[in-house]
Amino acid sequence: MLKKINGIRLQPIVRLEDNTVAGYEVLSKITSDDNVERFFNALPEKDYVTLLMRQLEIIHGGGMNETLFVNLPLRIFLNRCELDFFVQREAAGEKKINIEVQDAFLLEKVSSLQKRNVIKAMDWCRSHGYDIWLDDYTAGMGRWLNNTAMAFDGIKTDYREIRRFKTKALAMKPLVDEAKQFTKRILIERIETGGDLRYARASGATLGQGYLWPERVILTTVV
Repeated sequence: MLKKINGIRLQPIVRLEDNTVAGYEVLSKITSDDNVERFFNALPEKDYVTLLMRQLEIIHGGGMNETLFVNLPLRIFLNRCELDFFVQREAAGEKKINIEVQDAFLLEKVSSLQKRNVIKAMDWCRSHGYDIWLDDYTAGMGRWLNNTAMAFDGIKTDYREIRRFKTKALAMKPLVDEAKQFTKRILIERIETGGDLRYARASGATLGQGYLWPERVILTTVV
């Protein structure tokens, strides 16, 4: 499956206050006939970790030292063998890597034991120098996410939220304030226009991401 990857996309993470780049999210460029979400949902945990490690190797090998945001689905946090392999091999240190917990909605559905294991896994990552971010935050998540043991260094809103709120002519500040129960660093996803940027700034979020800012592409194979 990894042969379908033909490049690395680096999407800027931008400080809303002054429009400067704070880091980059590491994304994959795959053949045009593939559905990205379906591709990664079908990717085995071992291949997922192999891909991520190879991408980081290529990026750092090119001399890039900016903060990187990488995605790990919840199933990797529940697979300590693969998670430990990634964490111990990468050992963030000076590389400044933030891990985004994908499939955040599944945290509501997992068992108490699985949730405890996820918390232990996040703490394990932090002990090796990684920051942990929650991805795809939506309105109302705070009702079941309120667990003092489950701390996050940052939260990214679901990319659909900005459109949903704007369509209804609603401010995003209540959503951002809700997310700030858990961390002060909030990122608004899917900022595509100057109007989106002004809208995101008014929400009180600190960071933004989206097609408003051109991404960098590294054309390369990973296997």
